[in-house]
Amino acid sequence: MMRALRSIGVLFTALALVACGLHGVAAAQATDATTEEIVAAADLRAKAFLDNLSNKQTPVEQTFDALLKGGPLAGKKQAIEALVARSAGLESRYGQFRAAERIEAKRIGTDVLLAKYLYKCDNFPVVWYFTFYRDQRPATATSTTRSWSVIAVRFDTEIELLGL
Repeated sequence: MMRALRSIGVLFTALALVACGLHGVAAAQATDATTEEIVAAADLRAKAFLDNLSNKQTPVEQTFDALLKGGPLAGKKQAIEALVARSAGLESRYGQFRAAERIEAKRIGTDVLLAKYLYKCDNFPVVWYFTFYRDQRPATATSTTRSWSVIAVRFDTEIELLGL
């Protein structure tokens, strides 16, 4: 009798683990779909920024303003001016812009996305880094979703670090 009860207990434990495992797989699949959508939206925003950065018709300041709109960097005038000044010299230093390629997008938890892009110029590539963050404000009657904003943006030419 005792052996039968133990067997039933083991069976229930095994069924519970299988059920949890299947739930975890379903949850992971749902998370992956959400991550893909988030990465796709961030990708559109970052690529539009990088394309506009090389566009002579759009002032660099406006390009940064559009990228940073709605985020905490939007009001940081000195930081934006420094980025504008550094990025204004990209073409003279590295050649004409040819293409932008996302090389990595990594989700950190549920509310942070790190993205790296290769900004390909005639003479040398530049690496752009974007950090997106989903605000923590509760949903309201007018907005049921929280918004994503750029909380950090920078660039460098340390290509070798991409291989680490």
